[in-house]
Amino acid sequence: MSGSTVWDAVLSNVETRGNRFTLSTWFKPINLISDKGTELQVCVPNALFRDWFLKHYAATLEEILVEVGRGDTTVSYVTMTGQCRDDGGRA
Repeated sequence: MSGSTVWDAVLSNVETRGNRFTLSTWFKPINLISDKGTELQVCVPNALFRDWFLKHYAATLEEILVEVGRGDTTVSYVTMTGQCRDDGGRA
C-alpha cells in the first residue's frame, strides 16, 4: 500500500470508528510527507500537537496500521515551520 493510500486508509478507519471530532481535530491536520516502506514521515502543525497526539493517539494509530496491513511501519513526526515539503524537509 503506497503512502497516500495508507494515510487515506488510516483516515477512513478513524472515521468508521465513529469519532468525527477525533478525525477532524487530530488526524486530518496531519499530512503525509513520505512513505519509505517501513516508515511513514508525517507533518504535524507544531510540537504541542505532536506531543498531545503521541500521548493520546499513538496506540490508536499503531492499531490502525496493523489493521491496514502496515503493522511493521513506524511513524516519524516533523513539526511544521511554515509548510512541510514532500522531500521530508521543512519550508
